[in-house]
Amino acid sequence: MNWKQHIFKPDWQHRSAERRVHAVTHSNDAEMMQALPRIMVEDEELSVRMAAARRVLDLEALDRARQASEDESFRQFLQQRCEDLVCKTHSDRPSVAQRRAYIEASGQRHFLERVACEAAETELRMLALSRIDRQGFLGDRAIHDPDPNIRRKAAAAISRHATLKRVIDETRTRDKAMHAALLKRLKGELLDAGDPQTVGEEALDICKQLEAHAVMHQHESATVPENFALRWQRIAEHVSKELGMRHARAVQRIEAQAEQEAAEPDAHDSGGDPDTPATEEAPVEPADPEAGLNDPRVAEFRASLEQLSSLDDSQLRRDRLAAVNQQLASLPSESRAEFEKAIKALDQRFQKFSEQTEAQISKAATLFEQYRKELEDGALHKALELRQQIRSMAGSLKNDKRWKSLNQQMTGLHGRLKELRDWQHWSNDKVRKDLVKQMELLPRADLHPDALLSRIHTLQERWKELERSEQIPGDPHFAAAPWIWRKFQAAGNAAFEAAKPFLDKRSEIQEKRVQSALDLAGKLRELAAVEQPDWVELRKGMNGARAQLRELDALPHKSRKKAANALRKALSSANERMQQHYEVIEKEKRKLIRIAEQLVHVEDRKEAIDQAKRLQADWKRAGALWRGRENALWKEFRKPLDPLFEGLAEEQQARKQEFKARLDQQNELVREMAAILESDDSSLEEHQGRVQGLTDQWKDIERPDRKTRARFDDQLEDYGRRLKAHQAQLEQQQRQRWWDKAALLHELESALLEGIADAKTREQLKKRWPREQAPSELDEILDQRFKKALGAEQAAEYDEQSSYAARMLCIQLEFLSGVPSPESDREARMKYQVERLSQSMTGELERQSAVQEALRAEREWLTLGVLKPAEYDQYRQRIRAALDQILEINDD
Repeated sequence: MNWKQHIFKPDWQHRSAERRVHAVTHSNDAEMMQALPRIMVEDEELSVRMAAARRVLDLEALDRARQASEDESFRQFLQQRCEDLVCKTHSDRPSVAQRRAYIEASGQRHFLERVACEAAETELRMLALSRIDRQGFLGDRAIHDPDPNIRRKAAAAISRHATLKRVIDETRTRDKAMHAALLKRLKGELLDAGDPQTVGEEALDICKQLEAHAVMHQHESATVPENFALRWQRIAEHVSKELGMRHARAVQRIEAQAEQEAAEPDAHDSGGDPDTPATEEAPVEPADPEAGLNDPRVAEFRASLEQLSSLDDSQLRRDRLAAVNQQLASLPSESRAEFEKAIKALDQRFQKFSEQTEAQISKAATLFEQYRKELEDGALHKALELRQQIRSMAGSLKNDKRWKSLNQQMTGLHGRLKELRDWQHWSNDKVRKDLVKQMELLPRADLHPDALLSRIHTLQERWKELERSEQIPGDPHFAAAPWIWRKFQAAGNAAFEAAKPFLDKRSEIQEKRVQSALDLAGKLRELAAVEQPDWVELRKGMNGARAQLRELDALPHKSRKKAANALRKALSSANERMQQHYEVIEKEKRKLIRIAEQLVHVEDRKEAIDQAKRLQADWKRAGALWRGRENALWKEFRKPLDPLFEGLAEEQQARKQEFKARLDQQNELVREMAAILESDDSSLEEHQGRVQGLTDQWKDIERPDRKTRARFDDQLEDYGRRLKAHQAQLEQQQRQRWWDKAALLHELESALLEGIADAKTREQLKKRWPREQAPSELDEILDQRFKKALGAEQAAEYDEQSSYAARMLCIQLEFLSGVPSPESDREARMKYQVERLSQSMTGELERQSAVQEALRAEREWLTLGVLKPAEYDQYRQRIRAALDQILEINDD
């Protein structure tokens, strides 16, 4: 290494993280390439470690780095990098042996499935597939994998019949050889499982072939072919009674032909052989006392007993136990004792199983009688429940003859069950038609969109309940007529479309909230990353993030987790910086505590108190910790300072006198307030200035007495309540006066428009016009308009804009009060709700209470232009009703 290399380090060792990232990404320096695994583990910057990992091809090095890293995001990145290298198809990838070892060490299902789909090498796909047992995925690979060996291996691993059927359907034209093999396998498994449909098809095929065989070979030596007998033996336990009888007739026909041929005279079978010697009885050898020890019969019996003991309880039969007992009797007496206990245990097992079987058969018979009775009574749902209970007992009783007989009786009642189901379907169709009508009415219903969606879901669930009530387990799916389903579905789509604008707008607003949460998280991370952050802003940001976390329910479900993770990570980094700041504050306050403890050695009390006050000021400037820690340190800080302020008797006495004077002053204020409250309600407003003066005097009193202040506050509250009630009464009188004036003004202007405003009419309206001592601004507007109308010869034309404004005021007030709008204004009201929601979320709508908004709308109504009499009366009634409702709710 020359002197330049000692002084000027290469870029991949530069202190700047950006320079290191660029060098690690683009440089081909040999030393750096060898150091990549070390850089990937040891570099302090995450971006540099990731750049190094992108150029490392050694799976073992990547996996070691993943296990050693404490950064969860980097661990996930390395995991993804390893998976990409295993599945990579380019030349720059690890060896097959290394990738194979990584696959064998991994147990993650998603990774194994990815390898089985994407790996270029057949042996890697085969290895990954051998460790996967998810049936749906195995079916996909059996259909779509380009290698035939892998397709067959995937098909061989499928154990679910539904998946196997799907593969068979898909391979019908793609791989005919595998299709035929899988079809044969599925048929064999279904036959072994006793599938009723497959067994019936197989039995029917055997019967047809036997019948054809009997006809084709009726003049030959006829016997039942061995392959037919084996096929029938395989399914004999599961065949229906009708097919069993048909098979027996075919076999009987073939055997009858064989007997007929055997009955024909045959010269070779007519006589016996005279030279055949008679059977001689074998001589009996003397018994050997030690022969039982090595007797082969004992070994044979032991093997038979072990085989019988390994059987399930359902496979134990009386004839097998009798044969074993008979075989035991043939053993030497000295060998029987060791087997008697095992034989007794087998007998007890058989007896217990027989008792259980009897109990289940009895229970099944009882349930069957109930099932028959419910069918006769027409109780479909109870009959289906009982039928399901009986069918659930088939597993342990399927080989019992009594169960088979009971099952055949149930099959005979199946027609009655279907008949009841048809009646139920006929009854349900009426309910379905009613559901269609209800769904068709939803778009015109004045419902909130959320309530509308809930109602749609309720009607759909009711439809599904009707579908489920008509199903018979084991039968094909039974559904309503397609036309009524299409009608119901179309009505549901129309109802959803009515709420879609509102839902789209809400989704847009929710997305804005999600973005706001993400922006806040980003801002908080930036504040925490600054070298000298603004601690006040950082604390505000943390409070805002916590508030956002508490309001996560307002965000869409799919974005909630993302926003929560971003906010939590930002809070974590901000909290870490805040804890560092707290350590600095605590260190400074500990220093102030030590200085305060030294004040006890200052002889001059005044100097010591002055220093204590300066320490208190320094304490505030040092900053604040969280409440619990701040209070604990404050107690330590006050402990050496409190004695400095003790022993000042004169000061304490002066404070007592000062307190007594303040208390007398406070009691005087209470007495003056009590005198004001004795006045009438009509004169309370005159005392407002005096009450305000008393309130201001209280503000000037330092440390007021709590009880005395509470008494004054009660008096002040009583005064405010009485004044508010009086003002509300005056306001109600004023509002009624405005409405009277507006009605008279409308009457006059309408008369002018119709040309019937003669002098007498004008004089009568003028006499009826209300008078007041202190007219309000609205009174003056109405008075001037009325005065102008009295002197006019004719009024202006009807104003369409005023009519539209009156209509929108009605909709606005009805929305605020919750009163339904007329049918003609339903669509306009929905549009108003959507616009109002949009303005509220974007901040365009001024925030105010419902009462304030209603009173402002009332003023607009009272000052509207000329309306037609019919429109005026209609809008006046709607507005007055909505206003009364809003104000009544506010009063409550």
